[in-house]
Amino acid sequence: MTIFSKIIAGEIPSYKIAENDKFYAFLDVFPLREGHTLVVPKTEVDKLFDLDDDYLSELLTFAKPIAKAIEAAFKPNRCGLSVIGLEVPHAHMHLVPISSSNDLNFTQPKQKVSEEALKAVQEKILTHLLLYFFIAHRCLHHTAHEVAELLCVGVERQESILILGFKSSEHFLHFGFGGRGLGGCCADNEKGSEGEAGIFHVDV
Repeated sequence: MTIFSKIIAGEIPSYKIAENDKFYAFLDVFPLREGHTLVVPKTEVDKLFDLDDDYLSELLTFAKPIAKAIEAAFKPNRCGLSVIGLEVPHAHMHLVPISSSNDLNFTQPKQKVSEEALKAVQEKILTHLLLYFFIAHRCLHHTAHEVAELLCVGVERQESILILGFKSSEHFLHFGFGGRGLGGCCADNEKGSEGEAGIFHVDV
């Protein structure tokens, strides 16, 4: 069993970003740049291109909203993608916010980041991942519980409305799913400034 399989199984703790039945995404604890995320197939294969075609295609589809959330959270020139795989014999891709080609230079010293800083990065990406799902209308294909399970956030029922939310010291995101649709908002707790909002129709 590889170290990634142990992380997926919960034997080693991680800062999870997203998960489904085939893939697992989590923060690199020694990142090249803030927001550096690993996307790993649950199938234990050494080389990425040994995955079958459908699995490989689904991996990119799974990674896309994470990459978009990284771009929105850290405002780089783009989210870079790298596949190396020499350190761990378990196929994976790196998603790294980059503004120059050197930002994807794996020979440079990696950052040593505190637990608090990693948790803040995790929460920031999750916040923007939620926004991506709803603002990009991906919510049209997911129920509240499906989105909550994918993004590891909470769902609670208040009267006839399902509340799906994510809260940290810097960000607050709150979506309500009801029979008439979904309302969402994002605001900065400290400044009280209004963020993006939208109304979408979804099935609960």
